[in-house]
Amino acid sequence: MPAAAAGAIPLLAAGWLFAVGPHLPHLIASIFQVIGLVCFVLAALDILGIVPAIFLYNFPRRFVPPHLRDQPGFLAEARVHDHRGSRKS
Repeated sequence: MPAAAAGAIPLLAAGWLFAVGPHLPHLIASIFQVIGLVCFVLAALDILGIVPAIFLYNFPRRFVPPHLRDQPGFLAEARVHDHRGSRKS
């Protein structure tokens, strides 16, 4: 499962838990709101941390699609491309 989709599932769950959970008149959070907040934090960490690492560095390998694991990440590929284009004659 792609990492962005794995991050979207808890994000959607957080929204549903806040919408479906009981609304309490006091400042005490319900268990649904706490679970929704935890799901949102996990989704945010995934989307903001793991997805850019996969795109830029092809790391961690377990989250990179199998057919792309042997290829360099975006930054390594850009670095190789820059070195090839900057030849001095």
